Amino acid sequence: MTTTPSTTSQTRNLIIEDNLESIFDILKEAVLSHRDGVRVSISFSNIRSRGDIITSIQKPSQGAVSFLKLFDKALRTIDNKEEKNKPDIAILNVDHPDILEFLSYESHFSMKVGVTKEFIKAVEEDAMYDLIDPRTGQKVNQLNARGVYDLISEKTMSSDESGIIYLDKISNVQMPKREQQPLNENQNSLPFTEETKTQAEEIIPPPVVAMA
Repeated sequence: MTTTPSTTSQTRNLIIEDNLESIFDILKEAVLSHRDGVRVSISFSNIRSRGDIITSIQKPSQGAVSFLKLFDKALRTIDNKEEKNKPDIAILNVDHPDILEFLSYESHFSMKVGVTKEFIKAVEEDAMYDLIDPRTGQKVNQLNARGVYDLISEKTMSSDESGIIYLDKISNVQMPKREQQPLNENQNSLPFTEETKTQAEEIIPPPVVAMA
């Protein structure tokens, strides 16, 4: 289990590893943090993708979003309805095979997508980019980068708290190695509010191309 407490913003940053012990250890820590009024930022990027076979039981994995739903329900169950705190944060890297399911899920979490310079370049060039199996590090599929960016934009425009996280600013390690830790949401993260929309468009042209 990886934990990075953030005392400045009362956010605890957590990274889930691809095993049940880590998943439920992190769930317990997230619930206890929530109870104490500390919101959590959780990276689901290490969890194997939907359909990947779990060799110990010879059954397919339900994927990262299935566990996001578990966390979503657990944290809402113990939520203090009298307080209007900022939402907890869920992070998935853009090259995770479950990224489209992540972007389509309606969550109480603030949904953030981890991106790299390579993805940004692919958006600018209207190119395809690779989806990487988080367990093996191998390429498993490709998506149109600008199409995915379009979906990210739609998601973030619907919530001021959602946005993207620039993984290259966190670490020089590339995404497939899965060693980055999520940052405080105010660092290297770009929520798509009216104030930041212009800044985002300076980085990436407005997405207009549909999914390939």
